[in-house]
Amino acid sequence: TINVLDKDLNYRFVEGRELYRVGVTSEQLVGTNYLDRLPQEILGTMRVHLASVFAGTPAIFEVEVQGNVYELNAVPLPDENGNISQILVVEQNVTQHKKAEEDIILALNKERQLNELKSRFVSMASHEFRTPLSTILSSVSLVARYTEPAQTERRNKHIHRIRGAVKNLTGILDDFLSLEKLETGNVRSHSEVVDLKELLRELREEMQEIAKKEQEIRLEYIGESRIGLDAKMLRNILINLISNAIKYTPEGRLIDIEARTQDGIARIAIRDQGIGIPEEDQKHMFERFFRASNVINIQGTGLGLNIVKRYLDLMGGTIYFESRAGAGTTFFVEVPFYTEE
Repeated sequence: TINVLDKDLNYRFVEGRELYRVGVTSEQLVGTNYLDRLPQEILGTMRVHLASVFAGTPAIFEVEVQGNVYELNAVPLPDENGNISQILVVEQNVTQHKKAEEDIILALNKERQLNELKSRFVSMASHEFRTPLSTILSSVSLVARYTEPAQTERRNKHIHRIRGAVKNLTGILDDFLSLEKLETGNVRSHSEVVDLKELLRELREEMQEIAKKEQEIRLEYIGESRIGLDAKMLRNILINLISNAIKYTPEGRLIDIEARTQDGIARIAIRDQGIGIPEEDQKHMFERFFRASNVINIQGTGLGLNIVKRYLDLMGGTIYFESRAGAGTTFFVEVPFYTEE
């Protein structure tokens, strides 16, 4: 829109497509005050800029009106004596341009963050891979030597070590693939009716197989079992939490899974007797790549709890925990569900 204003900021001339968009004609505006059409919150800014133009200084600035962004280019119109009694104000609706600009910046930032994430993961993974790969290589070499029946126990010990090392490698790769899918928005929650009690029973048996020596995983379930939720996503969440409980709990200790369904919410607690989380680290536990100060010498990516939290966000659920260094940790997961009609 092209506007010519006098010193009282009254319209002397106005024309432009934006007028027709808002249903106003130039005849209706000529003689009225320019500021009368503007919202209260930008009047101060407008007066300052337009006053500087009447003082002889051109101005280019942006204002937002009713969700639209306008770029204003204002210049003085001096008469033959050099006196400025009128100014020219050209308004351009740049809303779409600004939105496209913001979208491009957002996409570039997301791409940069993803590249930084990949670089950091590759750096971290190259370090984390060394230990399990070294374990596999050394154990395979030793297994080849133990060929006699009397050496079965030693052979089985190294086979167990190989399985554990492969599990560590798989866990690192799973964390990265899950995080990449979350970062690119390729993860959706899909609910279905499942038997939660049976799912937890099978999961307990599966995790018991990889538990440390004499660790026991116990399950207690209360409430209805056939409920609707994203079973696959919940299973991934619980595998992560139970794996952590196994990892950070000494041999011979108990790990308890307590589940209750009530009032449309499935509440699951994973309680261990492990090393706990130092108080100063607890506020950072769901941050990407963060690891508590007392687990530096224990393998891990620092991605698991961040992934768990983001899965639960997609499911409309929540997670919190109680912990004390040296006294174990309990993670509480709450997920909404629906029931069969």
